[in-house]
Amino acid sequence: MSSLSLSSLSLSLLWLLDEPTRSTLPKLQELGQAQERHEEERCRRSRNNNNRSTSWNETLGAAFGGSQTKRRTRRKNPLATLAMYVRFVLVFVVIGLFFSCAQAFALTHHHGNRATSTIRASTSRSPQGNSYLVGVGRPRRHRVWVATSRTGRGNGSWSTVSLAAAEAGSNANQMFPLQPGSTVALVTPFDRTTGAVQYDELRHLLQWHVQAGTQNLCILGTTGESNLLSNEERIAVLQTAVREVKGHMPILAGTGSIDPIQVKAMTQQAADLGCDAALVVTPYYVKPPQRGLIQHYLTLANMPNALPVVVYNVPGRTAVDLSDESLAILAQHENIIGVKDATGKVERLPKLLQLLREQQQSSLSSSSFLCLSGDDGTMLDYCLQGGQGCISVTANVAPRQVRQVLDQAALACSFTDTPATQQAAIAMAHTINNKLMGLHQDLFCEANPIPTKWALTQPIVRTTSDLTVATPTTTTEPILSYDYCRPPLASMDPKFIPLLEQALRQAELLL
Repeated sequence: MSSLSLSSLSLSLLWLLDEPTRSTLPKLQELGQAQERHEEERCRRSRNNNNRSTSWNETLGAAFGGSQTKRRTRRKNPLATLAMYVRFVLVFVVIGLFFSCAQAFALTHHHGNRATSTIRASTSRSPQGNSYLVGVGRPRRHRVWVATSRTGRGNGSWSTVSLAAAEAGSNANQMFPLQPGSTVALVTPFDRTTGAVQYDELRHLLQWHVQAGTQNLCILGTTGESNLLSNEERIAVLQTAVREVKGHMPILAGTGSIDPIQVKAMTQQAADLGCDAALVVTPYYVKPPQRGLIQHYLTLANMPNALPVVVYNVPGRTAVDLSDESLAILAQHENIIGVKDATGKVERLPKLLQLLREQQQSSLSSSSFLCLSGDDGTMLDYCLQGGQGCISVTANVAPRQVRQVLDQAALACSFTDTPATQQAAIAMAHTINNKLMGLHQDLFCEANPIPTKWALTQPIVRTTSDLTVATPTTTTEPILSYDYCRPPLASMDPKFIPLLEQALRQAELLL
């Protein structure tokens, strides 16, 4: 029975009652009408809610499988139901791909906080022969394998890489082995007024050495005044070198110091920034014993993600001499790949080579330990007795000529050439080197790199095309604007200028 019928029946009963009761009839009628209006409003709201729910269900149905009626039909068809769920999953896959692409795009174009985004890979042996395997990736340790050769020693290892190195160039995380031949011990240009590093001229220097055929770059060594640079300047200089020459020539970074903790930090920094090897001088002033020197270098070589190490023996500066026997012990470590021998004593080389051969025979290993001269004046004799190159100061001024001398020396020591060819190579090497002897000596008339920087401010003849060009392009523009050296060094004493000018003319570098 409806609410309206109940109200009429109530009113009829009330009419049969007495007069006082009938007097309340209008009030009861108003109450009944209000109740009817409330009931109609509730019904109207219920219909609207049902309509909205139906509209939303139809919308979802259109997207994922049709109307509600069709979905009831599909309940009886498993294939139709499966197709609906497949479409539902595909929608979420497309959404996920969109956000992944957006995140990758943001990472690719992000240039902040490079040095702090280092990816440190654990040290492990590679199963792929004599190569480095470098883990390249994001901090999630997602890696891309890049196989690169090393000087034939060992099976390679994981290396530390960083976003800083990756952004410096497409191959900044790849390890390039040091090559026999000419390695320039590069100067660092400074502004005379402010004393700041001149990065434009540094880039110019680096590009010139690529054109001149220099085979390796030694940066931040003694010639580069590395001890007078701040940590921020070291980072900027190494980043510049990686951007300019990485892939054109291996980068050997000077990381030696008296403090082993600082040596480790600088070596790790060089690795993070994309260098290929570390040149580590024997700790100076404290005169450690031979066992202490051996432990020092082995500690560096055993660092996680360590760079290949080149030992730097220069007793004239450090007051400590690493013996040949100690060096032969260090050469057994696969991560100690060579020595820069700046003793100037060529007669020591045959003994060292004999020790290395004996060690190789006893261990049945294939050694490619690099014996590099660190003394320009004796570099030719050193290489003719079995050395594999020179880390040269003269190469700052005459890179093409130093490369030619060392190429001829390597040809003279080649076992595949005839004796006549070897003798011709020796004669050619001496001819070129004799023109450079004045520079070999007079570039050290004052403390290095004072004379070298002065020579680079002169209008010397410079080759601006590589060695494959028969008639190279030359220029006589000075490569440095200032010969400024940071204190306690100073500019060259004017009394040595005639001496240097004569040496440059002898080398046919000054017209």
